[in-house]
Order: sequence, then structure tokens, then C-alpha cells
Amino acid sequence: MNTNIELNEQLVKEALQLTQFSTEKEVIEFALQELIRTRKKRKNLLDLSGQIEFTTDGKNTEPSLNLASAIEQRFAPFGEFELPTIPREPLREPPNF
Repeated sequence: MNTNIELNEQLVKEALQLTQFSTEKEVIEFALQELIRTRKKRKNLLDLSGQIEFTTDGKNTEPSLNLASAIEQRFAPFGEFELPTIPREPLREPPNF
């Protein structure tokens, strides 16, 4: 498609410097592709509105897993396995300052 449009020369120069493109046509085609890609991604995110639950106060609503539980969940698809029990000494009393 052939068309004649006036473009902001400074924007085109900056776009050429920031990309590997050598022609204005390549920059414009890339910009259009990026616009389409980002708008589709934004639309997809908006379509998920109300379907994802999250908290904004920074508090996790689900209890965190301990390391052993996290490892078990991670390797569950590979079948049963046992984590060895690591012998430990009892914790000492904290110092009293």
C-alpha cells in the first residue's frame, strides 16, 4: 500500500537510532506490529478481569509451603519419593541481653 504522510522527523530519527532498521518503512512497519501486539495483549488482560484473585495489601492469602512440601510438589509428577530425615540438635536458648 502506498501512502504519503507527514511524520515527526525527530521521532523517526530516534526510532532509527534505537533499532537495527535502516529505512523509515521498516521502522513504521515494526511500530505498527508492536502496536497491534501490545493492544492484543492488553485486550487479553482485560478479558481476564475479575477472573484472577489477588491481594493488594501484600499479604499472601494462601499459607506458604515449607521447603519439604515445596520439594514434594515440585517432584510429584516423577512419582513417589522419600525425603531423608536430617538429624538435628535442639535449638539453644537465645541470649538474654
